[in-house]
Amino acid sequence: MNLRTTTPVLGLIGMLIGSSMVLGQSPPPPTQPPGEDVSKKGAPRLELSTEEWDFGMKWYGEPCSTDITISNTGDAPLKILKIRSSCGCTAAKPKRKELLPGESDKITLTYNTKKNREDVTQTITLMTNDPERPRVSIQIKGIVKKVYDAKPANRITFGRVSRDEKATQSIELRNNMDEEVVLKLKPFDEPPPFEITLEEVEPGRFYKLSATTKPPLRLGANAANVVLETGLDKFPSLTIPVSAYIAPRVYVKPTRLFVSPQVTQKTQRLVRVHYRSDQPIKIKEIKSSHPELIKVEQMPPRKPANPKAVTRLHEFRVTLPAGADFPEGGGRIEIYTDDPSPDYNKLVIEVRLQKTMPRALKPTEGKSITAQPTAKPKEGPAKPEGKTETDAP
Repeated sequence: MNLRTTTPVLGLIGMLIGSSMVLGQSPPPPTQPPGEDVSKKGAPRLELSTEEWDFGMKWYGEPCSTDITISNTGDAPLKILKIRSSCGCTAAKPKRKELLPGESDKITLTYNTKKNREDVTQTITLMTNDPERPRVSIQIKGIVKKVYDAKPANRITFGRVSRDEKATQSIELRNNMDEEVVLKLKPFDEPPPFEITLEEVEPGRFYKLSATTKPPLRLGANAANVVLETGLDKFPSLTIPVSAYIAPRVYVKPTRLFVSPQVTQKTQRLVRVHYRSDQPIKIKEIKSSHPELIKVEQMPPRKPANPKAVTRLHEFRVTLPAGADFPEGGGRIEIYTDDPSPDYNKLVIEVRLQKTMPRALKPTEGKSITAQPTAKPKEGPAKPEGKTETDAP
């Protein structure tokens, strides 16, 4: 090609480049060298020595932990942002939360063998700033066996018993170890509300543990931890919880009524006295500390919704004053019954002026019949009041 031919061609190329610049088009980017990935430059990379921990077989209460290695094989600092476990029985504790490129460290994994699980399948999830693997899960599995199996349960719990009732519950304990394990009762630091006996049915293999209530029991929770000494170094003792909850035969609900200072009208509440159907009571008298302001009216008895219900109830309508008329020092309602026990022949309800925002009333605490005008709430289906008769005390 001679000079005369070349010059027009070069001029045409120049015109094309100039027109593309005028139209706002940029020239094509330079070609990336082969084998180079710009997107992966400056990124961390997580590597674990293992993503599964099978701890094999452990005995109940035996320590269970291991260490795994975490490495950063990337080109930027690796940060552990968060660690989540599938249950509270597993935990992962890294020694450091950040690793520079090329660094490694240890993470300690632990499993609590006192969680009453035999076949263990749990997960620990690491969340890091690795762009390719931001979430990595570590699987944890194994088997936990108890030195002694307890049947029908691993605790003794009494059902419905009264304060003056003498009742007995028992469980069986069978040895799972190849060697014989002799159990002995450890003395209590304080006398428990139960009589505890340990019977050796088969020496070193099979025992029967019994608990008998010691009346009179106190109202509410009665509990004790029975410690059985094994004589083993790894598992020196077994603990069997024993409990009995004694609900009152008669109780009033709610035990407190509140009036908001902002309420400008009288309000009404429902109060209920619950009692056992096999020990009926009558209301002898009702007293109000301020009868002109706090009025109490016993409502006619209703037919039980469930004739077989364990409890029955007496209902009362309480009329409370507006906030501006509330008596100084609060008020008090006393309900007297014919129950012979001093614990139940007088029931007290305190009436107070609300100082803070009132908490939401539960259905059993009654329903305000008249209140200060507010935005109309969204109505839902009403709950039948007779349903409270099925509530066990």
